[in-house]
Amino acid sequence: MRWKLLLAGLVSFGTILFLLWPGMDTKAGQEEEPQKEPSRYAAPERSEASEEAEASAESSREGFSCHKLDKEIQRRISGKSYKPNDYVTFDDLRHIKIRYYGFDGRVKDGELIVNRRIADDVLEIFYDLYCSRYPLQEVSLVDKYDADDERSMAANNTSCFNYREIAGTDKLSNHAYGLAIDINPLINPCIRQGSGTAAEEQSVYAQRDMTKCRGAYKAYMIQKGDYIYRLFQKHGFSWGGDWSSVKDYQHFEKPQMTK
Repeated sequence: MRWKLLLAGLVSFGTILFLLWPGMDTKAGQEEEPQKEPSRYAAPERSEASEEAEASAESSREGFSCHKLDKEIQRRISGKSYKPNDYVTFDDLRHIKIRYYGFDGRVKDGELIVNRRIADDVLEIFYDLYCSRYPLQEVSLVDKYDADDERSMAANNTSCFNYREIAGTDKLSNHAYGLAIDINPLINPCIRQGSGTAAEEQSVYAQRDMTKCRGAYKAYMIQKGDYIYRLFQKHGFSWGGDWSSVKDYQHFEKPQMTK
C-alpha cells in the first residue's frame, strides 16, 4: 500500500514539474537586457500644437530683445567686465535679454552682453535653445561675479563679454570683443592638455565619455555633432572642443572682424 502511495506522489510531482518546466526554461534562457548607453541631449520633437504656439509667438518673441547699452548698463559693467581700452567701445556692444529653462524646469530671464555683429545670431540661438527646452544653469552678466571668470564658471554661469586676456597669456580673449560665449562651463570645463593634472581630478566632467562620466548632468555635456554644437555651427561659430592643445568644451566663438 505504501509503495502505491509513494508512486502516486512521484507521478503527481512529475506532472507539476512538467507543467512548470517550460516557464522555468524560458526564464533561465533569457539574457539580461544590455545597459543602454547614456544618450546625449536631443531637442524634443515638436508637435503641431507646439509649432503653432511658436509660430504665434515668433513675431513678438516675448522676453527676447536687443538694445544698445544704456547709461544704467554702462554703469553696471564699468570697471568690471568693461575697462577703458583702444579696441572695444560701448557702441560696439549690445545688451541681449533672453529667456531660458533652468535645470529645475522653470523658465527664467537671462541677459548677455555681446558684440553687435553677432547680436542677431545670439538671439536666434538662445531662442532656439528656449524652444527646445535646453537647460542652462544661469545666464547672467559676468559682472555679477565682479568679472571674475573663475567665479562665474564655478557658478555654471553662461556668459559672453568680459574684457580680459586669455588665462596665462597677454593676448586678448575673444570674450574681450564680445565674440565668444561659454555654455554651462561647470559641465563643459576647459581642459589644458599636458598640464600635469589628471583630468579626473580637475572635474568629473573632464571625462567626456558618457559611459564613464559620473556627473549627474552628463547628458548635457556638449559633444561634437550634437544638437547645440550643430546650432552654433549653423550660425558660423567654432567650438573650443575642437582645439588641440586646449579643449575648451564650454566655448563657442566667432573670429575677430574688422570694423
